[in-house]
Amino acid sequence: MARNKPKKYREIKKSLLNSLETANNNTPVFQNLVEDYMTLYETKELAKADISERGVMVKYQNGKSQSGYKKNDMIEAILKINAQMIKILDKLCINADGGLGLEDDEL
Repeated sequence: MARNKPKKYREIKKSLLNSLETANNNTPVFQNLVEDYMTLYETKELAKADISERGVMVKYQNGKSQSGYKKNDMIEAILKINAQMIKILDKLCINADGGLGLEDDEL
């Protein structure tokens, strides 16, 4: 599955799974959350590619005589996806910097 994925994808997934292993949380439930995270990652990358291709403003056409430009919906999608990705990291007890979400006194 992940063999055909880009190197960055594989590195992120490996890092997340390693963090689970280090925290002794490498269970099917947490592994499934990592899969969800990676799906969101792929979706975000597609949204970024759309913005790169079409720009931040896109043309719309409503009927024959009404047209104009509007904000690319992918901008809002990326914000929502990022929020969900952060929530998953929180559930996995992984900081966004890749570290475990342990307090100093827990170490």
